[in-house]
Amino acid sequence: MRRAASLLGPVTGSLPLLQYPKLVLAVLLLGGLAARIVLANGREYPTYDGTYYMSIGRDLAEFGHVPYSTFPPGFPALIALTLLSLGTRAPIAPLRAAQCVNVVAGTMVGLLAYLLARRRLPEWTAMAVAAVTLALPQQLVLSSCDLSELSYACLLLGGWLVYEAARPLPAGVLWGMAYLIRPEGLVLIAVVAAWDLLRRRRQGALMLLGAAVCVLPYTVYLWRVTGHWLLSSKSIFLEQTLQEHPGGILALHYLHNVRDLCAGLAGTIGAPIAAAALLGAIIGGGRWLLPALPLIVLPVFSFRMDGRYWAPYLPIVLVAAASCFEQLGRWLSRPRLRQAAWIALAVVMLAGLVAVNASAMRQIGREYEYYPGIRSAGLWLRTRVPRETIVAARKPYVSFWAWCRYARTPDHVGASSIVSWARRAGAQYLEVNAWVAATVSPELLPLVDGIPEQLQDDLELVQTFKLADAPEQSTWLYRIKPAGERTPASAPLRKGAP
Repeated sequence: MRRAASLLGPVTGSLPLLQYPKLVLAVLLLGGLAARIVLANGREYPTYDGTYYMSIGRDLAEFGHVPYSTFPPGFPALIALTLLSLGTRAPIAPLRAAQCVNVVAGTMVGLLAYLLARRRLPEWTAMAVAAVTLALPQQLVLSSCDLSELSYACLLLGGWLVYEAARPLPAGVLWGMAYLIRPEGLVLIAVVAAWDLLRRRRQGALMLLGAAVCVLPYTVYLWRVTGHWLLSSKSIFLEQTLQEHPGGILALHYLHNVRDLCAGLAGTIGAPIAAAALLGAIIGGGRWLLPALPLIVLPVFSFRMDGRYWAPYLPIVLVAAASCFEQLGRWLSRPRLRQAAWIALAVVMLAGLVAVNASAMRQIGREYEYYPGIRSAGLWLRTRVPRETIVAARKPYVSFWAWCRYARTPDHVGASSIVSWARRAGAQYLEVNAWVAATVSPELLPLVDGIPEQLQDDLELVQTFKLADAPEQSTWLYRIKPAGERTPASAPLRKGAP
């Protein structure tokens, strides 16, 4: 690789700024930070999963306790720490706190990518790895939203760099914190510990001790809440997958998900870089590939293999791809042939990267969960109900903005069954959005713009939220009448605020 990298000599010599690589790295990081701040400031709506993280973090900051959830407490704890300075009173505060964490984490992933690459590759190749990591549309989007991938990536990669520096105890602590964000991080702890206990017992023991600082308290908490010894609250999803895919069907399911996961990688960095990464991992791999090991757990589960699941491991993938250049320099002894091959490979990789991200670049800054009518309903309800109030809905956004509890309406049942289910779940309100009903929850269509005759004894319309410029975002908020409360036949249905 050093031979190939020498091709950059004339370029770096002709541009004075490029003679100072650390200055260039600082410019890259500051530019990445600035871009992430601008993008985060432009986003005002939470994601579906993000509402769960932020609700837990808000409760932790406000009440000092962690409510039980299938979402691990690590990322909510980072949100709570940020909320201690931002406060919890502003409705948008949890979103801004999550974005603050991700803006910093997204920039740090770029730095960690450089450090990981620099230990194995020349200066400017490592710089290129950092630049791609910082500029990928996927990374920019995740840096401005409320999901947990980037904070997990910082702890996973940071722990590995610390571990390589012969600091097993702090490395174990960092990996234990990563496990609290995404439980598959436990795979890396187990594999590294097993390897070290066989060869260097003291180092393995210290790493396990550091990880236990985070792992043991959480497992004890799960035992106290559930009555069972569990390694993660997400164990329920594993149980569901094993029930749905018994025996050999599980292997086919796993291979199908591996295919989808690989397609997600190619769709993020392009097929040429993905292929180069595979080749680099095969011919130049080593222990530095271990931080990507937790990825092997994901295809077991039944949820869709989203391309963003690669985000924590992209620096490792890019380092593996860059190592192909080093091998290319070793294989080709003639300088001109080596230079031509290196340039051709670089052009192909860059073309593939640009091709798959051309449309994604136009999506940067887009609100993927744009529901202004639902937000208006939540803000209206916020000052009118206590936090114990339960709102039944297909999406959790009313409950997020209102700071109350959420019950997800069931799919593939009728409107009457949904109302009966919501009453049994203790819900006091039912929210219906026109766009959600038309696209993902047709069960709610009978409740769009009014109450069907057969449900007039069960529901009361308390408020309607319509936008003149976005009628598809119209939202209706219904009060669910307790069992036994009936509307007299002669009483007209009230509309508007109660």
